[in-house]
Amino acid sequence: MFFSSRFQRNHLAGFTLIELIIAVAIVGILAAIAFPFYDQHVVKARRADAMQAVTSAAAALERYRAGNNFSYAGACTSIQSGDDCDNKIFNGNVPADGGTVFHEITFAVAANGRSYTITAEPKGGLATKDGALTLDSSGAKTWKDKSGKKYECWPQGGNSC
Repeated sequence: MFFSSRFQRNHLAGFTLIELIIAVAIVGILAAIAFPFYDQHVVKARRADAMQAVTSAAAALERYRAGNNFSYAGACTSIQSGDDCDNKIFNGNVPADGGTVFHEITFAVAANGRSYTITAEPKGGLATKDGALTLDSSGAKTWKDKSGKKYECWPQGGNSC
């Protein structure tokens, strides 16, 4: 017993510096690949929220029109939550739950009260990597990407129509 324990080599538990450097390099490579995909996912998710909010605002305007002699006149031209308006029909922020605002929803009603244009403009954070969404009373949808190029549709899943 004494003989075998005397010649046994003591092993210390732990990592060598090389093993640690390799592990850090692997984590760095994975992070470099994953973060851009995550950013794209967040931009697309926030764009989808803005699309839903613009569509909801259009539905609210149509309800307003049905109850007001088939005219959009009199609806607030600015629908931001802080504005004072008797005919406020929609909270103009995305998300509407009071969290960090990623898109600001505004609309303009024509002077004759027969048409409108709703716009979702990105505000702050990753939303600025996206462009503005627009919907008008005829149902025409436009999207201006971050470079300023205008499309006559809304993007479906990707960064183009």
